[in-house]
Amino acid sequence: MEFFLLLLIVIIVYIIATGYKYDFEKKVLVQTGALTIENLEDNTTVLFNNEKYKDERNHSFKQLDQKNYTFKITKDSRKDYTTSVDIKQGEVIYISPILIPNHIKINSIRENISNISTSERFMFYTVKEDNKIFIERLTLNKSLFNVDSTIVGVNITGVLDFSKSIKITHNDNGNSVLISDDKKTLLIDFNKSIFSDISSLIPSGAITSYELRDNYLIIRYEQLLYSFNISDIQKVQKNLVFTGSIKSYSIGENNNIYIIYAENDKIYIETFSIDGVSQNKTEIVDSPDEFAKNNISMSYFYQNIYIINNDIIYKLNKNKIIEFEKNISSIKIQDRNTAYLIGKNKISLLSKDKYFTIGLKYSPIDMQVFPDLFTFFYSDSEYKIHLADFGGQDNIVTEDASTSFLMTQNGSDSYIYFGSKSEIKYIKFGND
Repeated sequence: MEFFLLLLIVIIVYIIATGYKYDFEKKVLVQTGALTIENLEDNTTVLFNNEKYKDERNHSFKQLDQKNYTFKITKDSRKDYTTSVDIKQGEVIYISPILIPNHIKINSIRENISNISTSERFMFYTVKEDNKIFIERLTLNKSLFNVDSTIVGVNITGVLDFSKSIKITHNDNGNSVLISDDKKTLLIDFNKSIFSDISSLIPSGAITSYELRDNYLIIRYEQLLYSFNISDIQKVQKNLVFTGSIKSYSIGENNNIYIIYAENDKIYIETFSIDGVSQNKTEIVDSPDEFAKNNISMSYFYQNIYIINNDIIYKLNKNKIIEFEKNISSIKIQDRNTAYLIGKNKISLLSKDKYFTIGLKYSPIDMQVFPDLFTFFYSDSEYKIHLADFGGQDNIVTEDASTSFLMTQNGSDSYIYFGSKSEIKYIKFGND
């Protein structure tokens, strides 16, 4: 008897632990969902299901029925955070709310700058001081930001025509930077604080796109795609990767280049090594007619290729095209396991085992994601910066930006950095 009682207890504990409970009305076991609110600031209060929870950094609500729940988070000197979430069977939703201060303080850290370019961890810009022109790199570390130790500059006085349009791009680690006007192109090594004029290596004609990846520079000129080995910027090696009717390309794992192109009224995708050696060629069947007519964009994510054409994103399944989602303008690869689909008044989270979509007040043009992957800042077409999450929060935090922005964290404190006309500014969110 004791054995069977013990066995029953084990079974009940297992059922509860795996997210099931007994529905007495339907007389069946039903799977439940859960909500976890984490990384809260000190001295916050959570109101959920008419119960108050105080002075805890994390709250987990388990065995929730499948329905909509509303919760509220409050703290003195902060705006109330109120939102609702749809709980589904077998799903755990994680929310890491950032509470917006009642009065936001904007700090200026660099003045007299221009030509700002931003990415995940870096901000590059040009600045004129004492009749000299420098390109500077501002690095955002995961530790507390210290401006004096994170700005590095390289003197490029008298080389480029700054009355013209200036383009800046860089590789993932921020050490190699490409800066160009309409005639000259410079390659800069920030580790050595030197630059090399590689204009003579660049074919004449308009550059369609270019990007830096590790020790390689990839440049597309309409129907030509080149790769440049820039491990030594004084001895740059040039390779012709592809020539043809290029529709789009993307760089995937192991720096392989995936190119979609049209040939004899057919659409192909071909894989090349980054130095231009063909590895695989496949015809795409059942592709929309627009693929052959329009320029399309392509991204490689989690061993899959996604193609965007006319605000529709498609997934390439073997050699067939499958429509994935409508009203999508771009895809942001966060890491090898997580991506975000950016569309008209919405953002979707895409990963190996999750897919969420959240409606927004504005259409994003850029976003930066918190480590929880559910909370993010985004900027709209007017560069207003919003704080939003997949719980439904969407609040403007500043209208002072004139460029894209960067975000970093130090513990529970969050910082966003942005260009504002001729200055770099930042806002701190977190504990007082």
